[in-house]
This record gives sequence, structure tokens and C-alpha cells, in this order.
Amino acid sequence: SSVTKIFLSGGGIKFSGLQDMLASLLAIEVECWDPLQRIQISEAAGVEKAKALSGQLAVAVGLSLRS
Repeated sequence: SSVTKIFLSGGGIKFSGLQDMLASLLAIEVECWDPLQRIQISEAAGVEKAKALSGQLAVAVGLSLRS
């Protein structure tokens, strides 16, 4: 099998041009992963701030979803 898509997460997604550079060098689709995509956030929790930090919350979201 082969890799058909790369998902970026963490602080690296803040590097300007990284997504385009990887896509160009590797000739595959590169997307910034949003771990909050399917999570509803209350207004009281600060939706805008959470969305701004979403790429850096992958580990925290993963751990919070464990039961």
C-alpha cells in the first residue's frame, strides 16, 4: 500500500508554507488536521480561541475521548 494523504497537526501547522512545500515535494495531498472538527464547543468555553488552537490540541482531544 502507499500513502495517499498526509495530515499535519501540532505546532508544525503554524509554519507558513509547510503544507504546500510537502505537497509539492511528495506529490500527494497534505491537509491540516482539525481534531475539533466533530466536537461541539460551547460559547462559554471560547469557540474562537479553541478553533485557533485546534491543530495543537490533538493529544489533549485524544486523551479526553478515552474512556
